[in-house]
Amino acid sequence: MRSITLLLALALTGPTLEAGLVRAINGVETSRTWLGELDDAGTFIFSVSNADPLGTNPTGRNQVFRWDADTGAVTQLTALHDGVEVVGYSWPYGSGVSVSDDGQRITFVSKGDPLGTNDDGSPELFVMEVDGTGLTQLTATTDVRSSIGVFQISGNGQRVVFSSDADYFGAVQWKEAYSVFTDGSGLTRLSPPFASQGVMHPTINDDGTRVAMLIQPDNPIYTVQADGTGGNLLLTQPGWNFTPFLSGDGSRIVYTSNGPFPIGPPPGCSGGQQVGIVDWDGSNERRLTGYCVGAGAESGEARLPSIDDSNLEVPHGAFTNYAAPGTGTFCQSTKIFSAPTDGGDIRQLTGADCAEYYTECGATRISGDGTRLAVGCRAGQLVPGDNPKEMGQLYSMDSNGENRLQLTDDRQGQAFEPDITSDGTRIVFVSDADLDTIPEPYPQLYRVGADGHGLVPLTQFAQRTRRPEEPSISDDGMTVVFTSLGDPLGTNPTWDREVFAVDGDGQNLRQLTEATFRDSHSASISDSGNVVTFLSSADLGGLNPDQVARVWTISPDGSGLTPIGPPDGVPSVPRLDGSGTWAAYMSDGLYRSRVDGTGTELLSAIDGWDVDISKSGDRITFVSNENPLGTNPEQNTEIFLYEVSTATATQLTTTTGGSNRQPRITRDGSAVFFMSDSPEFETNSIARMNRMRVDLGTHAIDRVDALEVCGSVQFRSPAVPDETGDRAVFTAYGDCNGENPDGNQELFLVDQGLDGEIHVSPGNPPTTVDWLAESGLRRYDVIRGHLSELSSGATTDLGDVLCLENDSRDLDTVGDEDTALPPVTQGFFYLYRGTEGGSGGPGSYGTSSSGLERLPASGGCDD
Repeated sequence: MRSITLLLALALTGPTLEAGLVRAINGVETSRTWLGELDDAGTFIFSVSNADPLGTNPTGRNQVFRWDADTGAVTQLTALHDGVEVVGYSWPYGSGVSVSDDGQRITFVSKGDPLGTNDDGSPELFVMEVDGTGLTQLTATTDVRSSIGVFQISGNGQRVVFSSDADYFGAVQWKEAYSVFTDGSGLTRLSPPFASQGVMHPTINDDGTRVAMLIQPDNPIYTVQADGTGGNLLLTQPGWNFTPFLSGDGSRIVYTSNGPFPIGPPPGCSGGQQVGIVDWDGSNERRLTGYCVGAGAESGEARLPSIDDSNLEVPHGAFTNYAAPGTGTFCQSTKIFSAPTDGGDIRQLTGADCAEYYTECGATRISGDGTRLAVGCRAGQLVPGDNPKEMGQLYSMDSNGENRLQLTDDRQGQAFEPDITSDGTRIVFVSDADLDTIPEPYPQLYRVGADGHGLVPLTQFAQRTRRPEEPSISDDGMTVVFTSLGDPLGTNPTWDREVFAVDGDGQNLRQLTEATFRDSHSASISDSGNVVTFLSSADLGGLNPDQVARVWTISPDGSGLTPIGPPDGVPSVPRLDGSGTWAAYMSDGLYRSRVDGTGTELLSAIDGWDVDISKSGDRITFVSNENPLGTNPEQNTEIFLYEVSTATATQLTTTTGGSNRQPRITRDGSAVFFMSDSPEFETNSIARMNRMRVDLGTHAIDRVDALEVCGSVQFRSPAVPDETGDRAVFTAYGDCNGENPDGNQELFLVDQGLDGEIHVSPGNPPTTVDWLAESGLRRYDVIRGHLSELSSGATTDLGDVLCLENDSRDLDTVGDEDTALPPVTQGFFYLYRGTEGGSGGPGSYGTSSSGLERLPASGGCDD
């Protein structure tokens, strides 16, 4: 028998960033199920979920499940290594599966490579029989940054319509609509040439012959045959139309609109987004919702209409701020209504008289026969007692609102707004996850060790919308300040945003500010824990009778309230130096003020925002789009540094596109972490935010995030560093380190003190390699070589190697396993290297123990 000797080798990170890993801190195993689709008879509900109700989805990837609408029995239909993608709307409105009328054929999107035809990891459309047979890839593109939007399979299961910005037939800038047969043939572009900004929400009828969609930018509805002929433009009057849905027989289209309908009180129905219906040829347009009380009225927002095959009823996500007709009460959550297409009375199916106040159920689908609904809820208890934590769930119910059944037992929750102590050992954050530490199922403030242990709840707020915000922790971890709209102590009856403090063990909660109908916000505490700064325009303590926006300081025991600046203008969020001596902020220039109110200094006339200050108070970083140094002629949004001791300003970033924001300087002033969607290492065509770091000694810039899916889509949650920047904490959506397959917004820690690791599966081939996520690296190359060919010279010669995986976007070689055996008495070695991006170079395979660069003699992966 041949023996295999495996050498486990470590890769290095980029040329300037020290090796380090990205770890999940106190990650919550959340599960989330998206809007369900029904077969024609309403027997089964199909949906995408990352839950593991049967023990068959241990990795927590999004997979397609099927529920019996009567019994709730569940079946997992897919088990793809990379899961399926959810497209469309935000949760729970998005969808990841479409099903044929007979319930036997499903279509979905995946970035995986289950057939060996998608090794680049681009999002592609697949179709499959529910028994797992007949898996077919319907689209093919090499553009990994492309996306597939809304898709739908025809009722007869023969055709799929979808939108995509992939380059199937030529250069595209926006999403186009396409149809394709479910055997993969007949891909046809359906978008008209006048769709200057693309299309949205294509929908197809049961026999696969008719398609409707929205045309951007003005959102009229466009109808066309599925072979691309016979286009017709409908609903061209002013106003925006949304979410069209074609009836099974193709005769009518239901949609929502905020424009005036041709019936109702003059000038039409413009009091809110309403549900309308129109015949295929554009005739007989009318409003279904019936609630139209004139322009400017609070008439609610109808959402996501769905129509059955026979056009009898249209249930839809119902109105926010709207109750049943004639009650005169506004519901503060979405309810479900149904409306017959003949103009009959609307029926309210959930939340009668606003009783189910927090039952947010605005996502529905109706079966083709009109008897059953699939309902997606974001919160509440649609079935009383079955959802005590009031998490979002998937339900089935009859189309009259009866026979409700909760199908899922999901857990959701996110982490927000972290802060870290200077020594990098303790973290505070806000989370609405079900952490099972307190009885209230609402967002709370927590403290946790950087190792993920020692979770301590610091608050027990009892209001969903009055959560703690903006926490800041002192160096010793014994004092945390935050702001909130809540009234946990009975001292904030007007629900203003106030500043609170709490001890690091959750004791001694106190309210530091008290105002009436004015907010105090953006609080932070000095490292030494002696003073708190915040913003407010309230007349706190009678010290601000003009009620202008000011920077304030106060002791964490509530004493020493002092307005400290600015002399005029509107200040930005202030930040404190470590000793609590100076507060830095912007107000038509860069200022600093002593916290006791004895002095305010204009440091620089450069104006900007997002100020932060080092522990010593000498280095201040900020954002500006001005050109004070002649180095920002484009007036792009850039990061600047001001040094008090030398009275000099330096531009730290120089980009010609995108934005650089939210800088956070290390306490020792050695580096600045910031958010950016600028193309620093490669083109950022999807405008995804990345966390970056600039070294203030070398001015070298490196990426901080791990993998490609870690970046945010908004300027939120910069990486907050400790004293030296060896550790930094942030929250982000996506699988930032291979341990968050549900993509939920979790708490992550960059730890430069941890080295990368590589693991090789034991035993006989096929051999799989996996490794840990390193800070900064987007993609990885993996090679295999022969130990017998290793040699040293000017470099470490790796000999002839084989590329197992090129530009891997995950952390293993699953799907590209090594099937070879080494010769008798010999062994293989495996190495990986990572890149920050195309312009950052291919990365390095590391160095040998003697410090020589490892380089292949031949083979390897493409650069």
